[in-house]
Formats: sequence, structure tokens, C-alpha cells
Amino acid sequence: MGAGYQVAAGIYELNAGLWAILDGLELTWEKKLTKLLVESDSVSAVKMVREQSRADDTNLVSRIKDLLMRQWEVTVQYTPRLVNMAADCGGKRESR
Repeated sequence: MGAGYQVAAGIYELNAGLWAILDGLELTWEKKLTKLLVESDSVSAVKMVREQSRADDTNLVSRIKDLLMRQWEVTVQYTPRLVNMAADCGGKRESR
């Protein structure tokens, strides 16, 4: 795979991670929940969201940070994909 494709795939993955965080925050806020743990398997997305500086933020990251500033308790953390998949499988077995 060429370097251009790797960069494009990385950008797509980062954007997908950021959109997932934004969508989850918006849905949770609409449900009026006040405590939330956000787990993402995108290290870059988590770093961007957790950084204090807003100077280089994209519109998407700014929207996420605006949501995080609301009156609720939100923790954003990185969770490796394999750990997340194992927890998801375990949860599905428990619900049967």
C-alpha cells in the first residue's frame, strides 16, 4: 500500500473516531444523562479531544469540546480495540 493510501486511511479512521464521539455525546445529552464514560480506540481522537488548546481545533473537535463543557461529568479515554471487542462479546453473551 502506498504512503498516500496510508495517510488517507489514517485520516478516515481519525474522522470516524471523532464523529463517533460527537454522536455519542449528542445522544447522551438528549437523554439527559449526567455521567458518561466515552471509550475510543483512536488514540489521536482522544488526544485531540482532551487537549486544552483550541487554536488548531477543527470544527468537529470544537463541537465535541463545546459539548464536554456542559454541566455533566464526562471522561474520555483510550481503549484498545481488542479490549473493547472482548468486552463487547462478553456483554452480548451475558444478555442471552
